[in-house]
Amino acid sequence: MNNNARTTFSNNNNDYNNVGNPQKIGNPVNPHEEQQNSLLTRVVSHVQKLNDVMVEVTMRLQEINEYNRDIVTLSQVWGNYMRNVAFNLESIQRLDDPK
Repeated sequence: MNNNARTTFSNNNNDYNNVGNPQKIGNPVNPHEEQQNSLLTRVVSHVQKLNDVMVEVTMRLQEINEYNRDIVTLSQVWGNYMRNVAFNLESIQRLDDPK
């Protein structure tokens, strides 16, 4: 038997009422539980940080999309203006060929 692994057994029936504590319900203690809890805490912390960063990225992408909508609108206005100018110049026969 591994000397590092602490094992606690109990024959007392009252110990089975303490479900949250494995030492009191007669189950052997997991020797890696502290390491697993530490790793789980790190994972949760990193996921929270990742979530915060993703919220920030989402906000920045929304800002960029708003700016892009303004650029698209300006581009459409400019394109309509250029078509109108070309139409009017053709109608008065003053459209020169591009060089």
